[in-house]
Amino acid sequence: MAGINVLSSCKKRKDEEGILRLLADDTSTQNGAQSPRRPRVQAPKGRHIPAQGGDAKRATNIRIALCVKGGGGWRAFFARRAAGTLGYRTQKRESPEGATYRAATIGRPFRALFPLPLALIGSVRMLHSCVEDCFRMTKVSEPAPLGEPLSVFGPREGFSPQIGIFVSQLNWMRHKVLSRLKNLSQEDLDWLPDERSNSIGTLLLHLAASDVYYGLNTFDGLPWARYPEEVVNRWEPAMKLGDLGRNWIRGNDLSFYLSALTETREHTLSEFRRRDDEWFMAVDLKWGWGPTNNFCKWFHVCEHESHHIGQIDLLIKQLPSRNVVPNQDVREDSIVAGKASRTALGVAIRRASHQVHDSSPLVLNDPIAVPILGEVYRAALEAAAESIGEESSIAMRALLVARNRLAEDKLAEAVSRGVKQYVLLGAGLDTFAHRNPHQNLRVFEVDHPATQQWKRNLVASSGLREPSTLRYVPVDFERQQVSVQLEESGLDLSAPTIFAWLGVVIYLTRPAFRSTLAFIASFRNGSGVVFDYALPRHALPSAELYARDELASRVESIGEPFRLFFTPSEIRQELSAFQLIEDFDAPMLNERYFSNRSDGFSLRGRSANIVCAWR
Repeated sequence: MAGINVLSSCKKRKDEEGILRLLADDTSTQNGAQSPRRPRVQAPKGRHIPAQGGDAKRATNIRIALCVKGGGGWRAFFARRAAGTLGYRTQKRESPEGATYRAATIGRPFRALFPLPLALIGSVRMLHSCVEDCFRMTKVSEPAPLGEPLSVFGPREGFSPQIGIFVSQLNWMRHKVLSRLKNLSQEDLDWLPDERSNSIGTLLLHLAASDVYYGLNTFDGLPWARYPEEVVNRWEPAMKLGDLGRNWIRGNDLSFYLSALTETREHTLSEFRRRDDEWFMAVDLKWGWGPTNNFCKWFHVCEHESHHIGQIDLLIKQLPSRNVVPNQDVREDSIVAGKASRTALGVAIRRASHQVHDSSPLVLNDPIAVPILGEVYRAALEAAAESIGEESSIAMRALLVARNRLAEDKLAEAVSRGVKQYVLLGAGLDTFAHRNPHQNLRVFEVDHPATQQWKRNLVASSGLREPSTLRYVPVDFERQQVSVQLEESGLDLSAPTIFAWLGVVIYLTRPAFRSTLAFIASFRNGSGVVFDYALPRHALPSAELYARDELASRVESIGEPFRLFFTPSEIRQELSAFQLIEDFDAPMLNERYFSNRSDGFSLRGRSANIVCAWR
């Protein structure tokens, strides 16, 4: 091997589609035995050498020069393996034509990224004689660390390669946290759902404290238990959380927490800029939980932030300021047990979000959906925009507008056949009565007295008028019968009537569901009901179980648990008193209302169906 002329080989292999491999002879064989170790090489700062196909040839204690054709042009790298390590140092050169080249000399150790295919074609003594010739044929472009968007992870300007990639992950996670914090008041930041929880403010300061504590250990080399007293006094309540955090961290506005997050993170990034990948990968054998390196320690900070963002999301969803409603008594067996104010508000906000954020054509054109929320719930509507593109948000919003649209379409068909009465069971903040296009149709809204008073207050404060065709039917379900209250409100029990029973059935007990269905079935032929029902857990594909369980946990936490589920065959048995049954699943609804859309807005999965049943 030593007799091969490296320089001439260099010229012969000047192939713009391949790899020029130059490798010195094996200088470490002893007694004819060769080590099976495989050489590895890492790109200079800011660059990545693309992996190449083929089996790597094994060699030991080598000195190499490598020319690679990559995404940025030809690149030349030189390295030596000695004393059990690989090392490199690069220098940039500018040619008269402005082309950029990189020269290399033997340098500090570095970590391997992948096996490198090499061919033994030269002698170490001849290697450096061909360096300049290699550079004349290996034009490269300037290293270009990735910048924004945040959602693209990769090297970042001013950081070593591995640290830069990690910084891009830190920046993304911090962006996700900050995106949650719009319109949070001091009361929101201090609010505790129970005596064992942490507030949003405490969690935010905890994230800032994590940068401080891990920075002192990794940047300053201080043992965890020997931090300066002034640091412990300032940050210990945030770091430990629990009673200490609850007692000390309160009374601060959002700017206080944002300032702490910015201050600590800027210090972290400035320290990262001063360090290299060798430091990042250096192993700490004295770490209390076993050997680790600085990469793992700081990955825990990023992981920590990911964990706490879930807690922050849950707290925000439960904030009293975003669920302000009159105190009302929710009866388990009532006809509208599931339409307690918090879920009614959530439905109204999603209907309004559809008007504001989804592309045309709207599935449900509801010009009253936003005005009825008024100034009282403006913050809640704005907060909903933060998750508007999430799969769970799209799926829920699509279901809500589809079921209202289907109910109103079926109502229009019934009106054309002469039906003049429409009853909304568990009306919540439904707006149909304010949009009613049918001149002779009377609308009856049934709900708990407190819910109806809440809605009427919103209507008045928003400057809306109560239509003359609308009748509110307040029902105290423990002491009053729905049929009696409807009749007293002017409903003709002998006339064909359409009932909308939306977003209610899943919250009912089976006896309550059956008694209400029997009441609807008592109306004369031509009457009908539109309602939605949820499939049981065992009937769902595994991909949908997490979303169902997460939603069930959320509504149960506000006192409105899911109770009742049906399969399509079971629901048909329950509807035996009805003559015609239409059962719409997600694909049927997508075909009916969401086809030919370019924005991806549609129903997901098969968690719920909508039934139309006719007498």
